[in-house]
Amino acid sequence: MQGNVSFKIGKYTVNTLEHSLLSVDGTCELLQPKCIEVLYYLVKQYPNLVSREELIEHIWQGNNYVGEKALTNAIWNIRQKLHQEEQEYIQTVRKSGYRLVQEPTLIESEEASATQISSASKRAVFDEGILSWKLVTLSIVVFSFIYLLTTQSTPKPMEVESLTSSPGREVYAAVSPDGNFLVYFWRKIHENPDLYMKDLRQPDLAPVQLTFNSDKESRPVWGNSGDTLYFVQKSWNDDRCDIIEYDIQTKSQKSLAACRGDVNAALSISRDGKTLAFNSFDSVNASPGIYLLDLTKQDTKPVRYSCSIDCQYSDRDLVFSPNGKRYALTRRVQQYEEDIFIVDRASGESEQITVGQRDIIGMAWHPTQNKIIYSAQINDVRNGFIVDVETKSITDLGIRGFSYPSFVGDTSEVVFHDWQLNQFIASLNLAPDNVSVPFPLIQSEYTHNSPDYNGQSKQVTYISNESGNKEVWVSDWNGENRIQVTNLKSNIFYPRWSHNGNKIAFLIKHTASNKSSIKIVDVATKVIKEVKTDDFINIDMPTWVQGDESIIVQATKVSQTGNDSNSGFYSIDVASGHINMLIDGGGGHAIHTKDNQLWFTDDDEALYLADMNTNPPAITPIVKRSIISGEHSWLKTDDGVYYLQDYPDHQRIQYLSLADMEVRTLLRTPLRTIESAAPFTYSLDKNTLIFTEVSFPQVDIKKLNHPLLND
Repeated sequence: MQGNVSFKIGKYTVNTLEHSLLSVDGTCELLQPKCIEVLYYLVKQYPNLVSREELIEHIWQGNNYVGEKALTNAIWNIRQKLHQEEQEYIQTVRKSGYRLVQEPTLIESEEASATQISSASKRAVFDEGILSWKLVTLSIVVFSFIYLLTTQSTPKPMEVESLTSSPGREVYAAVSPDGNFLVYFWRKIHENPDLYMKDLRQPDLAPVQLTFNSDKESRPVWGNSGDTLYFVQKSWNDDRCDIIEYDIQTKSQKSLAACRGDVNAALSISRDGKTLAFNSFDSVNASPGIYLLDLTKQDTKPVRYSCSIDCQYSDRDLVFSPNGKRYALTRRVQQYEEDIFIVDRASGESEQITVGQRDIIGMAWHPTQNKIIYSAQINDVRNGFIVDVETKSITDLGIRGFSYPSFVGDTSEVVFHDWQLNQFIASLNLAPDNVSVPFPLIQSEYTHNSPDYNGQSKQVTYISNESGNKEVWVSDWNGENRIQVTNLKSNIFYPRWSHNGNKIAFLIKHTASNKSSIKIVDVATKVIKEVKTDDFINIDMPTWVQGDESIIVQATKVSQTGNDSNSGFYSIDVASGHINMLIDGGGGHAIHTKDNQLWFTDDDEALYLADMNTNPPAITPIVKRSIISGEHSWLKTDDGVYYLQDYPDHQRIQYLSLADMEVRTLLRTPLRTIESAAPFTYSLDKNTLIFTEVSFPQVDIKKLNHPLLND
């Protein structure tokens, strides 16, 4: 690419040498070099359509293996930086390529302007002979000073280096205190994950395997001596969890404390190596929280740090400041909202420094103590961010897939794993004479998930981030004739058809108010109505009663005084807002059948049947706890129940026949191929099961050197 080119596009000025994007309001952001190259190539081709093949040929020298995913990431990042939801800059022409829709204007570079000025001055001196040697000398000094100032102020470009590239998923990176060794967990294809160590001084050597078992391990941290590792170890079905101390010299391990396998895995160590922090809960404290373990004392028990009584939030992760005087906590107040808080260890006072980050996917405290680097998943995409602890200003690093960062000792270098999942809608034909292989229905460079099929309209509704935000879409049953039906630019989950096929209910998370609500969109008119949910917190997936007059949700109802709450399944009348409690407790979602029965899951991922014709409802267990892989990955039909079940090295879609209560396996896939957090749906007329599938990812460990971290 040409060395120093500047151009204007819309309200932005782009400098290709500095990889910068300057807005008219003075905000300046950095883009990755490849993103700049892609944008500049589209500028040069304006207004022509540019195919993906042409871009890959020119930017990635025709390397399709790398270029296919990299180009998709580059286009996504450019759109995010240009805030394309406000004004369109890059148009996607389906199956053809991309086109720049805003006319660019090339700007004469400062170097060229300086050259022209200098040349004009020299001609004036030559022609008129009036400039003394002192003035020439002064001009040289001034121009030299300006040149030095300019070159010194130009930030170095961001550098990302791959540390691993083996097939499978290499995750949770941590570098030894001396910077010589990298530990991480590697799940080879069709194998169990284990802990590995790589010598960074000899990158060509194969990594050394440290653990050999069928457990799931995560979040390794190093002890100060560099001879000890600590990590979280869970059994494959999450019924056992331990905090492990591992001796690298003897390759022996022991459990320091028990944790809970059904909560988010989190583990960190203080800079002095004396304290571990991890996430768990116990028989006394039912809600998850952070526990601290003193490593200086033998046989000590972990002490709960988080709130334990009448908590309005749950702590999910904790990292120690370099000087040990503060904690950084990720805290979830609502089910779909997570943010970072700074806590002073001496006073206990806390301060929120991020707002509306949804899911925090790891964080690390900068050695200078003035900033925190973290990953957040927004609109189903993970990105890296830096937040200034004092000013609370947040900078987007522009690194898609950025996950679980960790600083390399006291340096400003960061290791992370590059996690980029592409979710899509898939179908499985259940006819006995068909081969049981899932077939993609809706698959593209964007994320598509949470499908629901309606037999009346013969359409599928689902969530997609194709517009840059998670919105509700509909399509024909085979993925054709796709239409976006909402434009709320918010955090949307779980669209569910009314039985008559006229309306779609969905869950929405409001970042500004930090509350969840249920909305209903009329598919024909696209008019949206809000369901009355003022008395609820922690609302889960909505479904419809058989007559479509009410919505069923699992939620926590709070009393008017705010001193009492009750969690369970409720029905909410769409017209009047009248609330009726159906089942006390439970979790996930419920399905109401024509015979007035309610099928539902609980927090232990067990499935129950409640006969709503009796008072109180007679409840019968159908599938025992920890069998179903998630609270939503199941479906009740007239004849049976379809559900997802995890095994140590694979997943299965199972079918439970209600006639004889026999379980039959319909499909076996690698672990995490099918999204367990997304519901199943069924097309009776096509005899097809529809669900969310995840492309098997290549996840690698990378090292980041960023100019914003060198301040």
